[in-house]
Amino acid sequence: MWYVIKTDFGKEYNAKEELSKVPQISARLPLRRVTTSNKGNKQSVRFKPLIDGILFINVRKKDIGILKAMMKGSGFFIHKDGTQYESNAHLLSYSSESITLDDRLSMAKVPEQSMRLFSILNSQKEAEKSLEDVEILDSKIYNEIESEYDTVCMVNGPFFKFQGVIKQVKRNGKKDHRFFIRTGSCAVSISNIRKFNYLIVREAPNGKNAKKVNTWRFIDYLIGKLQATYFTNNAGPALRNILLNLSKGKAMDDVKRMLLVSSLAEKDNDRRNFLALQSAFIENADSTTESVLEALNSYFINSDESVSMGLKDLVPNVQLRPFLTPTPGKEIGKDGIYTLLEHKDFTEIILSLDLTKVFIDKKYKFPYGLKPKKGDFTYYAHIGVKKDEVCKSLIFFVNWSGFMDEYHKMEEEGKNRLKSDMIKRGHVYMPELLNSNTDFYVSPELAGFKKELKDINIEKIVRMLHSYQDAPLNYNFLRNFKPIIDFLKPTIHAAVEMWQISRLIDWHDLAQRYVLLHKLPTEEDKQSSDVE
Repeated sequence: MWYVIKTDFGKEYNAKEELSKVPQISARLPLRRVTTSNKGNKQSVRFKPLIDGILFINVRKKDIGILKAMMKGSGFFIHKDGTQYESNAHLLSYSSESITLDDRLSMAKVPEQSMRLFSILNSQKEAEKSLEDVEILDSKIYNEIESEYDTVCMVNGPFFKFQGVIKQVKRNGKKDHRFFIRTGSCAVSISNIRKFNYLIVREAPNGKNAKKVNTWRFIDYLIGKLQATYFTNNAGPALRNILLNLSKGKAMDDVKRMLLVSSLAEKDNDRRNFLALQSAFIENADSTTESVLEALNSYFINSDESVSMGLKDLVPNVQLRPFLTPTPGKEIGKDGIYTLLEHKDFTEIILSLDLTKVFIDKKYKFPYGLKPKKGDFTYYAHIGVKKDEVCKSLIFFVNWSGFMDEYHKMEEEGKNRLKSDMIKRGHVYMPELLNSNTDFYVSPELAGFKKELKDINIEKIVRMLHSYQDAPLNYNFLRNFKPIIDFLKPTIHAAVEMWQISRLIDWHDLAQRYVLLHKLPTEEDKQSSDVE
């Protein structure tokens, strides 16, 4: 078994020599090669401990008694005469409490995988060149970081297969992206990690980013509910008005009555119905919808008029929801795969999808050790379908909204540079999609991808959609549905890839908000954010 030992700085080698005198102990002091230049530009080489003040010892289980006899109850090593080691070598347990020596041994134990990590840091030239410094810290600090930052899996470089958290820190005026890895009761912080590629495997349950994503999800959830009830074509304005009234500090029942009273005072029929139906929506809201409204209310509540600007920015007018969402809006039958939602100018197909094989992509051979829970990767694709102008073909389209808006604003040179950058950073599906023969869909309130299917029997598809709605699909239907699935495949892979590869931060946020409303829960994440 391996244990991590802490010494005074500069005393690591002395401690190793002392500990190595005991036959039952194998001591390892990882070193790193440091090159320096003097004023005459003459280079000299020094070997320093990989981590200042840290070395490791290996003791077989049957020899633990010998190890314990060499220490005080506080974990400090002592000579046979009872004097403490000059190096102050002791078990690294990160505890100032009065605990037993057995507890300290347990806390200082280092898993085999962690020792492999130190072997990598100690031996690989690639790592030596790329890493400025390595630190060991308390696992409690790691837990705090993990709760606020996404967990990632490295997919290339010396740390291939390792999972941890990447956090940007600022030292001596310079930004440094550090990789934090749990090593039993401790954690390791590695400098200058950004040159290697990684994939997100779990989202942070807390922190600013989680709050931002939850806000987008809550808004989308309510828009879905509003569309499925009374506001198929104007869910955005309805939600903004409800939240604007709630933000004034009124209780839910008060807002409901206020909307109803306002509707009775309206002379315009459309406006009267618009307000009355908002009141009815609150009246009929289930407990989940109420809790989401309250969560958003706490986000938007304000003492000035700026809340209305915030609502306009965050609550869209778009009729078709983002391409992939964690909730359907309109309920799908228990044994069904899809349902239909009729809009003013098109029909929306809400399709239930299990994206496990997309998130855990064999191409990346990841994520190691991640065991997805049932339902973690269930998503709902929102597909618009309408006839062309001469009614000879069907047009299928999906909404990427702000993501594609930003892309279309770019000059051709910028687009090519973006696609090239994506490829360098590990993107595969997104550059292929942007370069494919899939057409872009652009309208005043929608932007995304579309596919016009000419060799398809419109009447047959529409008839089948209605006859099989909310029921198990048979082979005959699926065969006719195949062109739609073929259209969705590349867009699904590209959407998931934009979430997983967290390098193009601005584009990642746009994908999260407008394309893939995602919040993959961890085992510890029991927040109310997992609506439905």
